[in-house]
Amino acid sequence: MPGAEIPQGLAAAASNPATDQETLRQIAFHYPQLRAAVAANPSAYQGLLDWLRALGDAAVNEALADRARFESAPDRTIVLAPQTGPATGSAGPAPVFLPVAAAGETPAQGLRQADGEPPARKSSTGMKAALALLLVVALALAGIVIAIFSGAFGGDGAAQSQPSTSPQPSTTAPSTEPPSSPTPSASAAESEKYPAPDGAVLAQSFTAPSGNILCDLGEDVVTCSILEQSYATAGFESCGTTTTITATGESAGLSCGSAVSGGGSPLAYGSSATNGHSACVSTQDGVSCWNTASGRSFALARGGWQTGTEGQISPDDFRW
Repeated sequence: MPGAEIPQGLAAAASNPATDQETLRQIAFHYPQLRAAVAANPSAYQGLLDWLRALGDAAVNEALADRARFESAPDRTIVLAPQTGPATGSAGPAPVFLPVAAAGETPAQGLRQADGEPPARKSSTGMKAALALLLVVALALAGIVIAIFSGAFGGDGAAQSQPSTSPQPSTTAPSTEPPSSPTPSASAAESEKYPAPDGAVLAQSFTAPSGNILCDLGEDVVTCSILEQSYATAGFESCGTTTTITATGESAGLSCGSAVSGGGSPLAYGSSATNGHSACVSTQDGVSCWNTASGRSFALARGGWQTGTEGQISPDDFRW
């Protein structure tokens, strides 16, 4: 663990330029007393130097400063001292290092192994070899399956008696023709006989800019409530103070038993909203909503309301 007693010969290895990078990395992590020597070692790689600098150790920072001054000198010379053992010299046993891999410990970025290859590159090469082997095995298994099924179901008796040959890779280009089965868009278009206008926003509820009309758009049911209206004096049936109208896939009309609670954002005049098979358009003359599959619809404003069977009711067709 960090701060352990330094084995004999390890201090010399920490400052020896011939010491390999992995050993320097292990020394820096396990022996804080030798970090300044590792920082001054010309063989210490950049990732390890960055890690040492981040520790904020005064001795380490001084060694890094000396190193920078040395590297900037025009006539610097590095002497590689020979080693007689792995990082420790001939005297004393080699230290036993624990793995250094957890986040926040000495980095492996920039570390090269003994043959000069980065570890990631070797791992990538091994993976490519494994994938190539798996591909060969998969092709062989495919050939066996094809041969078995060809003998069991294909050809006449004479053809079945012929020995099976290993399959050859197909050179036929893959077909670019679209599938012959009906596309989902076709069935969707059939169910949307009265679609929402282009540019309709997706919304489950909204209010008219005046705040007097509140609407909920469900998957198959659209409902609007009007707070202030003059239906009684204008000869229109009403639910009382608050009148509610609903359109579904089967019908459209008064729905006095339930009222919209509101909470949606205002839908500007000239804008439209949709959700599932429900759609609405907000205009200065009133709001028109409908079921996009059946066309059952209604329109309402302060002056009146009406229902329809062919989708959106235009303001030109309002009865008030």
